[in-house]
Amino acid sequence: MRQVARLGVALALGLAAVPTVQAQFLENDEVPRERTIPEKQQIDDMLASSKLSLGPIRLLPSVSITNAGYDSNVFSTTPAVADWTATFVLGSTFLVPMGTKMYFLADVFPHYTWYDKLNDRNRWGGTFDGAILGFFNRASFQAKGLDRQDYTLYSSEFPSYVFESLLSGTANAEIDLTHHLSLFASGGYQEVRYTQYSGPPIQDFQVKLNNSNDTEVRGGVRYTINENWNVAGMVEQVWSDFQFVPGTRDNKSTAYLGSIFFSVPRLYLNVIAGYREGVATNGSTFPDYQTGVGSFFLSFYPLRWIELQGYGHRKVQYSIDVFEPYFFDNKVAFAANIELFDHVLVKGLIEDGPNTYPVPEPVSGGGSVARVDHVKNYGGGVSIKLPARIVLTGLVTRQVYTSNIPGDSRDYLRFTAFFNFTGTYSR
Repeated sequence: MRQVARLGVALALGLAAVPTVQAQFLENDEVPRERTIPEKQQIDDMLASSKLSLGPIRLLPSVSITNAGYDSNVFSTTPAVADWTATFVLGSTFLVPMGTKMYFLADVFPHYTWYDKLNDRNRWGGTFDGAILGFFNRASFQAKGLDRQDYTLYSSEFPSYVFESLLSGTANAEIDLTHHLSLFASGGYQEVRYTQYSGPPIQDFQVKLNNSNDTEVRGGVRYTINENWNVAGMVEQVWSDFQFVPGTRDNKSTAYLGSIFFSVPRLYLNVIAGYREGVATNGSTFPDYQTGVGSFFLSFYPLRWIELQGYGHRKVQYSIDVFEPYFFDNKVAFAANIELFDHVLVKGLIEDGPNTYPVPEPVSGGGSVARVDHVKNYGGGVSIKLPARIVLTGLVTRQVYTSNIPGDSRDYLRFTAFFNFTGTYSR
């Protein structure tokens, strides 16, 4: 049964129609895999681009079709189960200025996910959130609540789309001490639940191993050199209480992290790195760990029409293996985006790195080995701008998964195509 659950395919493909939140607070070690802009600039851009309003309420409606295509191995099993699928998203962002310093921001994006043959996977879901943001002369803050229900790619260990229900509340604040130096703090609570519809019953049990309630606090200091460059140091603590197997998974982790952020038009760099240690809580048998963690994203334009990207991470990821509550996910990647004729974007990528596990596993014939799964993803695709701000994207990726556990190696191909109606490429 363990071998069935480990067989998998592919890299996460698809364009989210609205912002998403990472399912595990531990993934705070991972920076966004894209260029980001400050929240105040995002608000200003929304105000400038909004064409519709209801009194003081600014509306930014959008529609998209995501993950539309053929999935050659929906459940990451052998034999494979293939199907056609698509997600239809229609909704709006609502922005309400509350004076000149504060704003109310909400996303209401219901969606429907359709499968051609696996009808039990057809689901209504969506992203529904609301936030109050304040931007003052020497301080800023945000308080946000989120309810999200959607299919999400589970992990590099088990790359199948699993239905996730996430409820969370977060808050953060930053206070300027001087022109260059500021203090920041954040905290949050979330409840995350997973369900594998239509798949082998063992998979539904295994993904539910990671149903958890998580609490996180973080605080630190930031030094802003100029508007394009800052460095920071921070301490973070996360408590995770699991619903099905608390006796093997309940834990607390503490991280000591540093970050560097640099952004100019041709060069963008976002790095976070440090040290994390995890210990068992509530009398569980969770194996303690002490390890380096971190991630980076680099974007460079040697020419206006060529973007080169580098990214990678080392993070602690919860496992679906009943013998291994977690593993260390290590990835380094390179990608390129080449724009042709102002309406065609050609892209390619390669990812490589091992997943390493803390507990030696028994193998047939006796004895045990320290499990190491080497994961390589590579592929490419094309995005085409069509009339009426429609962008069509098609991607093909291949995953080569090599494990030292007999029977766990695999090699699969996946194709995905999707539309968006924003007039911008998915990079």
